[in-house]
Amino acid sequence: NVKRISVYAAVPAFGWSTVVLTPKKDVDNFAPYIDYGRLTGAEEYILENERIRAHFDRDSLVLLSLTDKATGKNILGKTGAKFRFVKEDGNAGMTAWVTGRIVSVTSLDKNVVVRPGEYRTNALASSISYEVSFGERSLLRVTATLNKGSRAVEFSASVDFKEFGSVKDGIPVLEHMIPS
Repeated sequence: NVKRISVYAAVPAFGWSTVVLTPKKDVDNFAPYIDYGRLTGAEEYILENERIRAHFDRDSLVLLSLTDKATGKNILGKTGAKFRFVKEDGNAGMTAWVTGRIVSVTSLDKNVVVRPGEYRTNALASSISYEVSFGERSLLRVTATLNKGSRAVEFSASVDFKEFGSVKDGIPVLEHMIPS
């Protein structure tokens, strides 16, 4: 019988900490469990802690707003933060440091799939995981996480990139765009 446990522990840089789990009766400090009954899905995808609130679009998973709770201001620009698939002109003799003129842009806000159970929130962290297919045969897997006390949403991405480029067709690039 597997149970998921969250622990808040201070660990120094390059250090370690020991956490001991023991059974105990009459525990008062469990993170609250919220039973949503028979809802078919969350109305909104929100990652929130005591410092910031991140609001994701329900259908596209575009990060619509990132609000600093101290000031009440949205840190993001109007278009929101999102992934996009770009083709660049390959005629510029491109290297890792020289990029070509953008020929086409496809926003990766279509074909977004959130797996059941992949939107989690508890007292220590909130996260949402999703997948997006793009290009001819590529797949992007993303997990956005907001930890307790953090001032930043952490994006972890795994990409199965199977696109080929050429001077004639353009050079494919995957970008994460954060407007200012």
